[in-house]
Amino acid sequence: MMMNEEVDDESSRPWSYYLDEYPFPQKRMTRIMSIKNKVEYHIKNKIKIPDEYRSKIWYLMEKLDTFTDCEKNKNVFTDCFNTKNEDIENDVQTDAVRTCPSAQYKIKLKNKQSNSKDSLFKVLKAYAIYNEEVQYTQGMNYLCLILLCYFLEEESFWMMDILIKKHGMRHFFRKTKTFLPSYLTIFERELEYQLPELSNQFKKEGIQVYMFIQGWWSTIFVYILPVESVPVIWDYFFWGANGTGVEVLFRLSIALLKMLESTLLTANLTEFFERVKTASAELDTVELIYQAHNVELTATTDSLLREILTKEHQLLGDSTTNGGEPIDDNPFNAFDSQKLTSLILKVNQQILLDNSGDPEYERHYSSGSVGYTKTPHNSGRYATSSKTTNIAPPPKEKVIDYDILYYQQLVGVDHDDEDDKSHQSSSSSYLSSCVIS
Repeated sequence: MMMNEEVDDESSRPWSYYLDEYPFPQKRMTRIMSIKNKVEYHIKNKIKIPDEYRSKIWYLMEKLDTFTDCEKNKNVFTDCFNTKNEDIENDVQTDAVRTCPSAQYKIKLKNKQSNSKDSLFKVLKAYAIYNEEVQYTQGMNYLCLILLCYFLEEESFWMMDILIKKHGMRHFFRKTKTFLPSYLTIFERELEYQLPELSNQFKKEGIQVYMFIQGWWSTIFVYILPVESVPVIWDYFFWGANGTGVEVLFRLSIALLKMLESTLLTANLTEFFERVKTASAELDTVELIYQAHNVELTATTDSLLREILTKEHQLLGDSTTNGGEPIDDNPFNAFDSQKLTSLILKVNQQILLDNSGDPEYERHYSSGSVGYTKTPHNSGRYATSSKTTNIAPPPKEKVIDYDILYYQQLVGVDHDDEDDKSHQSSSSSYLSSCVIS
């Protein structure tokens, strides 16, 4: 009861109390958790956060002052911007000039920055110098655009670092050693479960997930949603990410496709993108994040995403194993198609073992394959048959090499050429896997 009263008290206090008038400066984490609780209250009750408070809310939820006030970070932004690199400068200059997707963004940006194009160029160029792992890749300009609508240049620089390193956005901008192909495969399987009719329509029409989802994820939906909708999406992202930004993107994508399902069920490949664009502009974004908050990812997807996150943290946190042996020269190869399939089966088996005494779990095989069972209390659990203890091997799958498709997108290959049409047609009826090299 005490906890509920405390949360109710947090939700009833005005934003200014936590953002400007908080009387306990020494209780930093209490303040941050109170802000997060208030954001969650808004999400659950479909209340839009006032735009004038947004920059401070994001600032505090992400503890931005630990970056900007850190002594070792002093002058990093300026020094990186002043470092000469003609290749990076040319790439950034080309994109910075054409970044604003609408006139509303230009107005919003000019309200915060005296020279919007210069600010975009400065932050993107400085970050490309600072982060040698990703440098500059198309899509980062959209993230920077939103950040500069709410933060000063140096603050935007460090918020970029938080998005890319802390929340896993690096996988959408790395040119090599990326988990993106695995994320695409996992999402494709999740879509088959969450929205089977829409998934079948995509296969029938040759609409592949990679054709649209990478643009949604790499820009946190700036690419597809109107200017007034994007900050609401980012409220949910910053609130929910906590280092697992990809999981939030999964939820948002499922919720968005669910809300667009009736429109997309009759769309062919040619009509798909225009329908998404038109229908997305009319969506209630507060309803969208409410729906995303209530999406229950399957246990398999949840386990796989956490497995990937754990592996990455191990790789980033320590260059050696406990025994002192160096980690594999190319550790990201762990998620090639065979190992991913093996991991999925292993996770499924573990779920069965962990829940063998749970009456909600029915055991049931269908044509020798494993399937999901949905119960009133459990919308996304895995179930198998009681007649056997062995999981039958999956049927052979035709592999879509997402690495090739991903690299083609990076260099701007036209996916409408005849070879690609043939590839789409021949592969659309198969469940895809991924290969990372």
